[in-house]
Order: sequence, then C-alpha cells, then structure tokens
Amino acid sequence: MESTRHEARFRSHAGGVDQQHVPIDQFDPWQRLEMGTHDGGNPYRQYDHTTGTTGPLCDPGRPINESRANSGLREFPKALPAFIWYPYPASPDFPATGTSGRSAMAGPVFRAERYPGGGAVPGYYDGKLLIYDWIRNWMKVVTLTAGGDYEAMEPFLPGVKFAAPIDVELGPDGSLYVLEYGIGWFK
Repeated sequence: MESTRHEARFRSHAGGVDQQHVPIDQFDPWQRLEMGTHDGGNPYRQYDHTTGTTGPLCDPGRPINESRANSGLREFPKALPAFIWYPYPASPDFPATGTSGRSAMAGPVFRAERYPGGGAVPGYYDGKLLIYDWIRNWMKVVTLTAGGDYEAMEPFLPGVKFAAPIDVELGPDGSLYVLEYGIGWFK
C-alpha cells in the first residue's frame, strides 16, 4: 500500500525543537537541520527507505533529498541557525518555554498598520511574533530587535488555559483565531 506521507524524512535521536529563523513575514518550507543538540552533535543521519539502513550524518551545509518520491529540489539551501530552541528539560537559554515534550509552532507577527480601524490586537503587540506549543499548551509573544533577532519572550494571555493549540491566524479585522486540538484525544 502506498503511503501518502513523503518519504524524505530525517531520522534523529531526541534533540531540541525550535522555530526556524527566517525574515519576518516570510515562509520557509524547508526542514531545518539542528546542530548541537543535547548529545553534542548533529543527530541527523541519512536513511535509505529501500534497504532500511541508516547512513552517514547529514551535512547541514548541503542538505540533499535523494528520495525516489522527490518531485522538487534535490539540493536544499544551507540550514540556518536556530532562532528559539528548547529541549525536554528546562532550557537555560529560554526558561520561559518550560519543560515537557515539544511541538513548537510559529504564528503571525502582529502588524498594527494592517488594521487601520484599530483591529482587535492591542498596539502593544505591534511587531511581536506569536509562538505556541501544542504539547506544552502555551502561547508566547516574542519581542524582536529592529534586525529581526530575538530580544525577549513573555506569556500571551497568561490567564487562558489552552488545550493543545495547533493553528493561529489573524482575521481581516485583526481578530485572533486559535484552533485547539483539545484534550482527551487518547481516550
């Protein structure tokens, strides 16, 4: 039976999870290879799905997709350094992320000028990136420098108990829509 999942995946040991650092308001569909995880090196290895064997370490400076199911690029852009990263335990670099499993996602960057009527998002959030984690049930806002780099992180709606946020969008009027997976999905 043919799978609908793309077979070009990387196998890895448990490592960190991060938001990829790309210019604000741009989408980067390429999976980023992460260097320097808790085991001290690059955990990503090439994998041959035909033979079921694991090969040499992937080169994050030159990611290659050799999958027979590849219908696009063979050579990908060089992997970028992590923007925000955190392991299962508490992160010394980003302690506000907490502990537990990880499933980091990035939402929109709030832009007040897109909502001249005021919109629903307070001006305080103008230029801030919204991030969220499905497993850890939180949403945070990240303050960025003028160059788009990380400056600070704080809770977003700290009085709201989220139930596995899985998608976030801003509506045309500036209203924030949060799709939650909910609880009890293993029952």
